[in-house]
Order: sequence, then structure tokens, then C-alpha cells
Amino acid sequence: MNSATPNGDEPMVPGENEPSGCVIWMMFDEDTLELGPFLWLGGPPGEPLPELDGKVGRHTKGNRNGVKAERPNTRVVPKSRFRWLATIDEVAAALFGGLGAATWSIGRETAHRTILLRHLRANARLSLLPDDDDREWLELARRGEFSSMPEEFDWDRSTFFAHLIDGYRLAQQEGLGDLQDFYWTSLAEAERTGAWSGTTLELWLALFAAHRANRHGGWEPEGEYRRRLDGLCRALRIGLAS
Repeated sequence: MNSATPNGDEPMVPGENEPSGCVIWMMFDEDTLELGPFLWLGGPPGEPLPELDGKVGRHTKGNRNGVKAERPNTRVVPKSRFRWLATIDEVAAALFGGLGAATWSIGRETAHRTILLRHLRANARLSLLPDDDDREWLELARRGEFSSMPEEFDWDRSTFFAHLIDGYRLAQQEGLGDLQDFYWTSLAEAERTGAWSGTTLELWLALFAAHRANRHGGWEPEGEYRRRLDGLCRALRIGLAS
């Protein structure tokens, strides 16, 4: 396991070709000294780091002429390349296997629910609502109250709900990479297992991405794909109500 030398938002990463190479950037609460969250950069166990295209790092101190020489075996990587991990359980999953889009645990769900509620509060006044019977429960939902969501919550009824969040910003914040790549990976897993899985935040991101993909594609989902999206809506409603 490698370590990061923070330099603002661009840590220097050594040893990109080492097997099982990774970087864990640890945060902590200055008042309580509680560890977390963690920023993760790495590949599956046994694999080297993902390809690093960052600029070559330099020594922090200059030579007699004030020149800071390059360090050829290091790279300066943007903070945005790191994946945000909420708990030490997620760090263990990243180190030893099991970390993915569908990873779920009580600790991960709790951490993601906190992030989701904070995001909704920050964006509550920005999200549009319809002038119909759904407005009342959507108004509650964008304030973080989900008990009034209709049992008949399906794809047709999910458009305004999906856009209560800024999915692109949330995906970037949580280190999930490209949102559409995340969605198609999640969909493939749902098709393989027959059920959607993940935290409520991840399911909501998948619903947001599905609507964006269909809007850009200019077509409505049909057949098995449509039934799969109805299943996503049900899974999300059940998760939020629990």
C-alpha cells in the first residue's frame, strides 16, 4: 500500500506499477480526532493502480539554484480521481475485494443517507415541481421526508423525483466516476442478479442517470428495460421508507 503526500488537492502518488498498489488519503475530525472519510485510489486486489496521466511530481525543496527537480517515479493526481469512502468497512472492501457500485452495508447506507439529506437541503429551492397531485409528496421528499411517497411509484411517476438531486455533482463528489458509466454498470448487475442493489443514494443516482440517458436519446423505455426501471423505482422507494 502506498501513501499520498498531499499538496492542496493534488497528492503525489508513487509506485503506480506495483501490484496491489493503492493510495488511501485519510481525513479526520479536528475536534474529536475521529477518522473518516477516506479518499481511495486503486484497482482490484492484486492489480496495479489505474493508469496515472498526471504531471510528474517535484521535490518540495529546491537545489542551490532554487530549482525543484522532478521526481520521475511520482505523479501529481487531481483529488477528483479519488473515490470517496465513508467508513473503514469500505476501505477494507477496497483493499481485499468487494467494493463496487452495489456494495451495501448499514454503515455505508447511514453515511450515504446523511450525504443525501445534506444535498437535498442545499438544493431544495432549485428543483422544479409539477402542478398536479404529486406536488405535495414531492415537496416533502425534497425536504428529506419520504413517508408520503406513493406505493405506485414507477418510471412514469419518477421524472420530477429523479431531478430533486443534482446527480452529476453527487456522482463526482462520491468518486463514482462518469455517471453514465456508473449507471450502465449498475444496470448490468441488476440484469445479472434480477434485482437492483446499492444504497439509496446509489439507486437515486441510477434513476437520475436513466432519465438523463433517455432524455438525450429521445426515446421512451419499453419491454423488459421498462420493467427493470420500474423495479429500480420500487427498490428506491422501499429503501427510502426504511
